[in-house]
Amino acid sequence: MAAETKTASGLLLPTSAQQKLNQGTVLSIGSKVDFVASGDRVLLPEYGGTKVVLNEKDETEFLLFRQEDILAVIEAE
Repeated sequence: MAAETKTASGLLLPTSAQQKLNQGTVLSIGSKVDFVASGDRVLLPEYGGTKVVLNEKDETEFLLFRQEDILAVIEAE
């Protein structure tokens, strides 16, 4: 998703004020998660999450977020 260049009221935002929307795909969930499922696309905060590398050979990074940190479900499977 591209950053918004205009507010809902029509004000133009300078490049320095534009924020990138952070989104991700849920790969797995814990037993206490209520509103998301594996495969859902979610909106995440700009900062936060815990970086985890499961396989040091391919250095694939994953971000872990608490349920409270998920801002919205964009698309449910």
